[in-house]
Amino acid sequence: MKGKIKEEEEEEEEEEEEEEEKEEEEEEEEEEEEEEEEEEEEEEDNDDKKRKKNKNRKKIMVMKKKKNNNNNNNNKNKNRNNKKKKQNNIHQH
Repeated sequence: MKGKIKEEEEEEEEEEEEEEEKEEEEEEEEEEEEEEEEEEEEEEDNDDKKRKKNKNRKKIMVMKKKKNNNNNNNNKNKNRNNKKKKQNNIHQH
């Protein structure tokens, strides 16, 4: 009788240990999945930041180009006006 009881207790202990191991494995798997999800989110965030930065760079480039074009046009107009003034001055004298 005592031998059977001891065997049953040992079997129960083994079953409990196996259950604990399974639970630990499941917890580890869940943690790994969470870490992977966090990494993916970070990558997406980084991609978004890069996109934003590139978009801002493009905006800045467009602004600089417009400004440069405006300056060029202004200079052309000034030159044209100066030529006209010179011609008018020559004709007046």
